[in-house]
Amino acid sequence: MPSSTLSTLRLPRLPGFPNHYRYGSSYSTALTIASASLLTAVGILCAPAAYRDYKKYMSYGPGGPPYNVFGWLAISLLAPLQREMLDTAVYDQDVEELGEERTWLKDEDLPQRKGPRPEVGTHAAPQRQLTQTPETEIKEKLLKTFLEIQFNNQNILNIAPSNLEKHTSALFISDLAPRPNPLVTSSTRGEIAHVHGTAEHSVHVILSPVDSKKVIEAGWGQRHSLSGSTVFRKLFGKKRAMFIPNEFLLIYAPRDEEEIKVVINIVKAAVAFGAGVSTDEVI
Repeated sequence: MPSSTLSTLRLPRLPGFPNHYRYGSSYSTALTIASASLLTAVGILCAPAAYRDYKKYMSYGPGGPPYNVFGWLAISLLAPLQREMLDTAVYDQDVEELGEERTWLKDEDLPQRKGPRPEVGTHAAPQRQLTQTPETEIKEKLLKTFLEIQFNNQNILNIAPSNLEKHTSALFISDLAPRPNPLVTSSTRGEIAHVHGTAEHSVHVILSPVDSKKVIEAGWGQRHSLSGSTVFRKLFGKKRAMFIPNEFLLIYAPRDEEEIKVVINIVKAAVAFGAGVSTDEVI
């Protein structure tokens, strides 16, 4: 058909569809309206799921991220960066890369944990244990014993508000420590351990690569889902942003007094690793 005929061709009006939406830019406008309507419909359908996810985030209690809808949105955006939390192959790689083959955990101080692992929240932060939570008495004894570690080791430890959790106190490797570990000083600015005192009293620690693998395999903990990610340093620069090393572990909250002893053994191993001393030197 000649082009002149095409230019003058008039097509019939489409039933139920405004004639000014049929061609050219008008058609694009119609497509935009249809797309917006579809997105609105999808949003309405997804709203209940999003609200449930937000409520779950808020159920963890205060932690590192803002304890509000903005914190939830920020953490939701980090979901694609989350990693498998029980894989220990990364520690074999770190042993080679860091040249650190030592262990600070004696076999007798780390028995196999009884029973299945507790359920842990799906959000990257705050990382929280949702099941097998201890009674108040056990929580209080754990926190008391945890704080005593700093009191008994003031030559290598300081105590201050956590850089990572904000709402709880943490143990920091002192500048007076004999050989502060660069993995700790460069990643979390010296923070080596904290108890989630506003929640279920699980614990975060930084261990050696060998001890990280031992703890996970013995059933006492798991990796942080953002461990090993350097995204914050890429966004904000090394001087401003901390990062979570592979050896940053969640230690499950103790269920009884015997488990308190094991958790404290793990914390002391973290302190010894971070301060560059033997475990026997940590009282």
